[in-house]
Amino acid sequence: MTRGSSTALVVAAALLLSACLGRAQWRGDAPFARGEWAAAASSYERQLSTAPTADDRDLALYRLALAYLAGTNPDKRTLARTALERLRRDYPDSDAAADAVALLARLDELDAVARTLATLREQRDASRMAVERLGELATALKDRAENTEGKLGTSEEERERLQKRVNQLEATAAQQRTTIAELSASIERLTEQLNALKSIDLDKPARR
Repeated sequence: MTRGSSTALVVAAALLLSACLGRAQWRGDAPFARGEWAAAASSYERQLSTAPTADDRDLALYRLALAYLAGTNPDKRTLARTALERLRRDYPDSDAAADAVALLARLDELDAVARTLATLREQRDASRMAVERLGELATALKDRAENTEGKLGTSEEERERLQKRVNQLEATAAQQRTTIAELSASIERLTEQLNALKSIDLDKPARR
């Protein structure tokens, strides 16, 4: 899902959520509906801290989490978790709490996939470096074998030993290239999965 489509879904969620509100007026609703995530988050934060008895605080916390997640700063994901945990703790019987639980589970899955993806990328980088090093060693041995050919004191056995080592290095490099291809395929699949998870159900507003 592209950033533009995610934004459109969040705006649609905002409009639906606003229609559900019949009591409290939250200043973050307007910037939220316009897709101004930083402004919406800031407004929700201030009003949540200054209006502890306002109606629909559960929905405000849910929209605060969505605003964090829809923004471009990945560091805000921790703040989104905090808002969702607070919603689940303080309003356990609300419909929004049920949605918060589902959203937290999706975030857990997203983080797990991201960690696996990072590990695979590290492994692929290591394999690429290994292939490069193996190529350098094979080239050096080939040069050595060519330089010793025909020289006095160099036995056929020594030249065969060098060639055998070159073949081993090239076979190992071929195995590493296969590993790189497999890792790349896994990385591509996980990247698609990660992008799907980043939609974080933004098109599914909290229920009332």
